[in-house]
Amino acid sequence: MRMSHPIGHLAPPQRQAQLADTAGELHVFEGLPLAVVSTSAGMLVVPTLDNGESRARAGDGAAIAMWASAGSDEVQWTRFRDDPLHTESPLTVDQTNESVILDERAILKWQLFATESVAATKEQLLHAANFENTPGLWGHLWWGSEKLIASVVEYVPDTQDGWTWAADALGRGEFEWASVVGEITAHMHAALARGGHGVYDDTSAPARDLVGARTQLIHGDFHVGQVLRREDQFFVIDFDGDPLKSASENFELQSPLLDVVSMSCSIIHAGMVAIKRGAEQAAVYETITRARSAFLSAYQANASHANFSSETFSTLVDQVEQREIAYAEQYLPRWLYAPRGAVEYLRTVDGR
Repeated sequence: MRMSHPIGHLAPPQRQAQLADTAGELHVFEGLPLAVVSTSAGMLVVPTLDNGESRARAGDGAAIAMWASAGSDEVQWTRFRDDPLHTESPLTVDQTNESVILDERAILKWQLFATESVAATKEQLLHAANFENTPGLWGHLWWGSEKLIASVVEYVPDTQDGWTWAADALGRGEFEWASVVGEITAHMHAALARGGHGVYDDTSAPARDLVGARTQLIHGDFHVGQVLRREDQFFVIDFDGDPLKSASENFELQSPLLDVVSMSCSIIHAGMVAIKRGAEQAAVYETITRARSAFLSAYQANASHANFSSETFSTLVDQVEQREIAYAEQYLPRWLYAPRGAVEYLRTVDGR
């Protein structure tokens, strides 16, 4: 049925203000706790137990009911596990997409909008390669064969976000963890390479020296914040790619070097967080340098295609920092200290 009134109340809580004046056409999937609303921004996903009158919340049972369902002619599961699950609780962290913890064993993430998902493609490649450093994949819920509605992955409790654990480690002078992250990154790229290869032409290469270089699927938004840590275990998350790019752009094949550079820059940024929290600058600078070297050495020792010049690497690092500064100036001014501090670190350490 067509709705002539705003449907912001059907959006996730953190998006209701943004979508408050949005109107659209409601479609309820018969026999399922699920609806979508056609809006100018996309097909809004709505878990619901009352035919789209309201949005179900964690604890209402919509996520459990959806997981237990066999789907329908319109909506199908791709399952990698089918364990019965019974309870729901909210995931109380900042999220782009709303997530629900199921039985303290799995997380069901509702997409904000039903769309093609590069993250689902990458998750299935990692699952097929038995990549162990990401939460285990339980299933994907599709509308038709291409539009992702929800995903279910293993719940890994008691982890710390990378902006916490990496900054703390750098502030304490610890850098050995970077070798582990470098090795994990190489294995991740090997798994994602199963999605196909290409090469840059002279219009698509991010640096002149990369024309003709090998491309593949990469993480696309790779930084320490995407690496959860539990003691000595590390888990890579969030494979949606660059949040400032479209879904189709994030499907484009790119050089794995972009992930390597992005992670290397984020190690510097984590060091800036440590300094902001009171760590001594000279000591953190030294630890950043050791961590970046350990990360890069471990990556190159474990990756089959890891040859690149220091000039190309430095060019891409500069690009990342300038983008970070531009992004922070426009969207996140409180973050400006990190990329600006990174530029000063690079000038001090590399003489640039």
